[in-house]
Amino acid sequence: MKFKTLLLSSVICFALCSCNSLTQGENNSGSSNSSVPSFSVAQEDFYFVLTWGVQKDSSYDSRTGTLIKTKYVRERQPEEYIATYQYPNINEIYEMAKSINVYSYADDYYPYEGSLIMTSPSVDYVFEINDKTIASNDCPILNEIPDDVTERGKEYLDLLLTIKNTLIASDEWKAMPDPEILYD
Repeated sequence: MKFKTLLLSSVICFALCSCNSLTQGENNSGSSNSSVPSFSVAQEDFYFVLTWGVQKDSSYDSRTGTLIKTKYVRERQPEEYIATYQYPNINEIYEMAKSINVYSYADDYYPYEGSLIMTSPSVDYVFEINDKTIASNDCPILNEIPDDVTERGKEYLDLLLTIKNTLIASDEWKAMPDPEILYD
């Protein structure tokens, strides 16, 4: 009888300790107390840098307005692939970044999670907003978002592709020559 009581007491104690560790870090609403970095960048301080490509050869920096079509040249001069561009709707990018809280994304984030689509070669993205940098490597070369991507991935891809598509549709981008080297 003492053994059964001791065993029952041990099971109850273990169960109570387990329940306590499960709820420790949760508040009354069930959300975690662990702090998710908030998007606290003031609109007037906001900037972004997007680098993308098979070899991360294209980029845009909203601080300087520098648009680079490619860093890799053979016969042409590198300057032929550099233009100055004023991003037309930076406030839209600010609102998109704020609404999805880009600070809550991991520094290494694969936005195509859930999708079985792969391409070879693949494209890499490096997205920087003020003091946050997110690298997304080995992404399919697509200009559309697949249906089977997670909702979080769709929101992030919408932001990246909005920026990229605006840049490559610009007159400044189109005025630069086609890259001599697509990828090695």
